[in-house]
Amino acid sequence: MNSYVAGNRGEEIAGLLYERDIKNVLLHCEKHMDPFTITKELDIDQYSALICVGGDRSFNQMINGMLARSDKKRLPVGLIPAGLSNDFARSIGLSPESTDKAI
Repeated sequence: MNSYVAGNRGEEIAGLLYERDIKNVLLHCEKHMDPFTITKELDIDQYSALICVGGDRSFNQMINGMLARSDKKRLPVGLIPAGLSNDFARSIGLSPESTDKAI
């Protein structure tokens, strides 16, 4: 989750996922390239999917971090838009106000 753009929505979104019986772990990204680095170095076998709570840049970095993994492991990805422009999210029919739809 990109705390800079998502603000305090992390706990809200974690709660919404939990209400739907979706176990989740928040991984906070606080600086440039954190989504890339965290995803690249993550013990990926502990997860069934990666969901970005952020904007275009955070989502892009998360995807590229997974593609840069030396083990070539991949997971399904999701996006809950919480960025500033959200161009990609809009292009697939999501907006920051459509959290339920994104989930």
